[in-house]
Amino acid sequence: GNASLKLSSVRVSDEGLYKCFIQSKSWNDDTTVNVKVEAVGRPPVITVDGFDHSGGLHLQCESEGWNPEPDLEWLASAGVTLSSETTEKHRKTEGFSVKHTITLHHSDKIHCRVKLRHHMLEALIITTSNMFISWRTPIILISVFVVLSMIAGILIAVFVHKNKGNILLVYVFYVCGHWSS
Repeated sequence: GNASLKLSSVRVSDEGLYKCFIQSKSWNDDTTVNVKVEAVGRPPVITVDGFDHSGGLHLQCESEGWNPEPDLEWLASAGVTLSSETTEKHRKTEGFSVKHTITLHHSDKIHCRVKLRHHMLEALIITTSNMFISWRTPIILISVFVVLSMIAGILIAVFVHKNKGNILLVYVFYVCGHWSS
């Protein structure tokens, strides 16, 4: 006749071999079934992960809960595929997690797409030219402060070296004068 195996509330961890044994009064048989579980994960999330030394914007895209391992790709607004700089993939009990990072040097609409066979989830980030300028102001201010501090330090050192005796005399006079009053 006909026998069926019904699994309910299937999870990725249920994947594997199952043996089905059928027995009647005059006959028995068994078969092994390999159960494959396909799981569509969570929608990808794009985060801004800072800037590099040249002002490039680090973007990170992450998604989890997929089975089997999905493909993750970055696309520019024109549909051009961008190559990931770093890729992390981890298999967990409830599916794969994927994380890819790129560095962007110009404003654009950037898509992060996660695909598994006929399933696809996508996230979008729109970068503007203001995002690439904003990192420069603190860097410039810090650089100016460091340069001015170094110049001030050099001037103080030269002044102390040239007036070593006078400063010591003024200090001794101040201390002695302060104690006597």
